[in-house]
Amino acid sequence: MTIFVRFLLFFAVCIVVSSPAAAQRSIDGLERAWKECQAKVNASPEFLALKHKIGSRALPTMASSTETATPEEGRLLQILFRDLVMPCRRFPLELTRRRLPPVVPFLEAAHAKFDANVEQLIAGRMTYGQFIRDDETINAELDDAIRRHECLAVDDVLLSDLPKK
Repeated sequence: MTIFVRFLLFFAVCIVVSSPAAAQRSIDGLERAWKECQAKVNASPEFLALKHKIGSRALPTMASSTETATPEEGRLLQILFRDLVMPCRRFPLELTRRRLPPVVPFLEAAHAKFDANVEQLIAGRMTYGQFIRDDETINAELDDAIRRHECLAVDDVLLSDLPKK
């Protein structure tokens, strides 16, 4: 056996033997990186200055707010989303690709809608209230897509366990 063939055989055995463990380590690493990235966002001065107005930590009264972002808030929002939130997106996107690939287009569409709303909020063309309500709608639509595809995946598993006629 030539060295090249031995190398290919060794490489193939390594892939077969280590794939499940390596895949899990890779997923674990992505989850850790995502949590670290989220922690960085949550600890940022921009997020701390805006958290009472945006996202899941917004004050309950903000959902009906007619207030628009001030120029300073627009600047903070731009930094927050461009420099902190956007780089974190690669982690949930990659996790979704690995765990539930059919949901990826829905996640990408949710990101696109959210991005458009952020641009509107930064420009002062959307109120904080509308931003929060739209964000809740976007998240609900994404949750529905995930549930539908998880149910389909469970149905496929259950159907595959049925006896064949």
